[in-house]
This record gives sequence, C-alpha cells and structure tokens, in this order.
Amino acid sequence: MIKKLLKHLTLIIITLAILTAPIALATGVGGQTITSKGAIIIDFDTGMEIFAYNADEQMNPASMTKMMTVYLVYEAIANGTISLDTRVPISAETAEFSRNQNETNVPLSTTGTYTVDQLLEAVIVVSAGGATYALAELVGGSRPEFIELMNEKVTELEIDAFFTSVSGGPRETWVTPRAMATLARNIVKDFPEVLEKTSIPSLRFAGWTYQSTNKLLGSYTGIDGLKTGTNNVAGECFTSTAVRGDIRIITVTMGSSHDKRFADTRIMLDYGFSFMEDYLANQSPTPTATVSPTETPETFPTPTPPESPPVETPTPTPDNISPTPANSPAPTPNNDNGEPENTTSRLMLVLIIAGGYTILCITFYIIYRYRKRKAK
Repeated sequence: MIKKLLKHLTLIIITLAILTAPIALATGVGGQTITSKGAIIIDFDTGMEIFAYNADEQMNPASMTKMMTVYLVYEAIANGTISLDTRVPISAETAEFSRNQNETNVPLSTTGTYTVDQLLEAVIVVSAGGATYALAELVGGSRPEFIELMNEKVTELEIDAFFTSVSGGPRETWVTPRAMATLARNIVKDFPEVLEKTSIPSLRFAGWTYQSTNKLLGSYTGIDGLKTGTNNVAGECFTSTAVRGDIRIITVTMGSSHDKRFADTRIMLDYGFSFMEDYLANQSPTPTATVSPTETPETFPTPTPPESPPVETPTPTPDNISPTPANSPAPTPNNDNGEPENTTSRLMLVLIIAGGYTILCITFYIIYRYRKRKAK
C-alpha cells in the first residue's frame, strides 16, 4: 500500500513539473504572461523604454534581418542612387533561390522585369528571400559587399548586432531585442513611407496573391508593421509597431514559443499603450521597467488597463485569392490566433486536482492503517 501511495505521489509531482514548466519559463507584462525569451517595448516618439526582458541577449533574428536590408534600400533611394522605378536585374543564382521550396519566396525570372518598388513589397509583405537577394545585389554590387554595408550601418546606429546574411538564417547572425527595437524606430523615423508597405495585408505579385506574414493586420487596432521572423534557431520572432492617437509603440519579441509571437505582441502593445496613456496623463517620469530572468515581473509599474479596443476582423475573400503555383510556395502557414493563454487559471486547476488527489491518497492510507491495527 505504501509503495502504491508513493508511486501515485511521484506521478503527481512529475505531472506538475511537466504542466508548469512553460509557466516557469515565461515572464509577465502588465499582469499577463508572454513566452518570449527576449522582449522589449519602447515609445516611438521619445525612445523611452517601457518594458524589457533579456533585452541585451544576443539572439538570431531570422527574417527580421530583412529590416536592415530594407533600411539600406530606402537609404539608397533617399541618396538618389536608385529609385522605386529602377529596374532590377535578376541573377541566375537569385532566380534559383527564389524557387527554393524551403524558403518564403515569390518566384523570379532572369528574363523578368521587376522594379525596386515591386521587390520591396515582396520583401516586406511576403518576406521573400529571392527579392531580398536581388535588392542587395542592386545596392551593394554583390551580397558580400551589401553585408559589409549592413554591419557599417550597425556601427553608425550604435546598435548591438552582427549580420552574416541579407535575409536571415545563419546561426552567426545575431541581434539583441534592444537593437532590433532601435533599428525599427530608425526605419520608421527616417523613412515613414515604409509603413505604407508594412501595412499591406496581401500582395498581388506576378499574377498570384500572397498574404502578409503579419497576422495582426486587420485584427489589432492601429497596427501597421513591421517584420516577422521564424527559423529553427530563432524560434518565433516579431517586431511590431502600432499607433493610436498621438502614441506609437514599438515591440520586439524574440524566441517566442510556437504560435505565440502574435499573442505575446498583443499583450505587449496593450501594455505599452496603457502605460503611455497613464504616463502622459500624469506627466510624471516613471522608472524604466526592466526584468531579468531572476526578478519578479510585478516589480515594474502596471497602469490601469484601458477598455479593450474594438477588434476589426477583415472579411475573408477566398474566391479572390489565386492558388499558389507549384514552383512558388506561399508563406508558411501560421496557426497564431493572437489570443493570450491564461496560464494562471491552468496552474490553479492543476494544483486543485493534484491537491484533491493527494488528500484522497492520504485518506485511503489512514483507513488502511486503521483497519490493519483493528485486525491485530
């Protein structure tokens, strides 16, 4: 009997360890839980840091790397080196890469005629790797030379990053969440026209329709950018920006758990807007909220949450979307539903069940001992 009781208690402990592990790895933002390994929220206008968690950790940014490529392309346009109407030659290597089934792409041809404007939209909306290659070769002369320009811009912007690719992927490329937020702020500040493209929900390219990789477009009030990123090393990443009234918020989540980057971003944007509304209303400085893995999330200020904004749900029009050609994979499907998981309720349920089961086992053990003594 004792052996059976110990066995049951062991199973309870193992079950609790498994079910509560994700909670232990998460951190809190405004009383809610995010799964990010590194995250940051900043106010666009002032650059003020609202929340930070592992913000200086070097992490792989995956396709968020393309944000630096986009910055340099816009800079070349501003300098007059190229224009949105410039025709972009497509090398054989780039055309072949644009048809790689393992990459998010739109198919390109060496005989095709594409403008900078068209390829920029493919990069920003679809995260097209081949289009990124083509723009890098146009601006830098070659991809290696363009990568040098990327790292020179890192030094100029004084951000903590190192690029080895124009589109993302290699383990050697790393960026900190803080650096990514600073890069995003500089892009929007220096080239606000980028938001006209980052807010496009779907793109018609070469006769085919592709959906934006930003699944919050149309479902979160005020969101209009910026860039997603996913690979086996980086996990789920997303740099976002949204505006409401006079407040624009930038958030970065890196290493979110599977299908949670958009839910994490919702939580961070809500907190960012709530914080700034409270801050501006009180007109008093508030200490930066910085959380380390060993600190309790409740140490940072939590302003009273505003009323939830109305959710704008776009009307699906599947009949207007052409199927993706066999040689041109559509963006990788994403199962994000944008809804945060209520991990606190889950933990309470587990504890209640485990506690009740433990009490039941102890009760049976007491009855067993009582009967055994009575039998003697």
